[in-house]
Amino acid sequence: MKKFLYVGFLFLFGLSSYAQELYVFTNPASNIPAKAFVAKISTKTMKSYHNNEREFRFSPELQIGINKKIMLATGVSFSNMF
Repeated sequence: MKKFLYVGFLFLFGLSSYAQELYVFTNPASNIPAKAFVAKISTKTMKSYHNNEREFRFSPELQIGINKKIMLATGVSFSNMF
C-alpha cells in the first residue's frame, strides 16, 4: 500500500512540476565568458537516396565574448545535399 501511495504521489507531483527546455545546438550568452573565443565544427554524412554517393553537411561556428553582457556568434553551413 505504501508503494502505491508513493508512486501516486510522484505521478501527481510530476504533472504539476515545471521543466526546463534543453536546446542541444544552442548556447545562451552566459556560457561564453568575457574575452573568450570559441570555434565549433559539426559535420553530418549520409548515403544518398538517389545514387550511391555520400552527402555531407559541414557547419563551422564562431563565438566571441566581448564582455559579460555581450556575445557575438556567427555560423555558416556548406552542403552537397539537394
